[in-house]
Amino acid sequence: MAEKKEKKWSKEGFMTAFYENSQKKTHKDFASFHKAMSAASGSAGCGTISERALVARCGSINRFLAQSDYPAWEYPARPAAAAAKPPSVADIAAKLGAKKKKK
Repeated sequence: MAEKKEKKWSKEGFMTAFYENSQKKTHKDFASFHKAMSAASGSAGCGTISERALVARCGSINRFLAQSDYPAWEYPARPAAAAAKPPSVADIAAKLGAKKKKK
């Protein structure tokens, strides 16, 4: 049985929500902006939008606006995720229960 494909948020629908939310000065952080845009996506029958997809679409719209001599629509920056530090050889050895050399 084929899975039901989710409806894609139209360019005009996305731009309308983006413009309205970029004009609001109530979004002090990316989380509130994402929450409002995700709610608008849900209202359009498209489900939620991920943070990564939201940033990509906003960046794309702003690039096209700049090419068309419109100012970019401002939105709060997405906080950078801390890069996960891979475990060291010593960390893995300790996790496996290896014994250290006696001095």
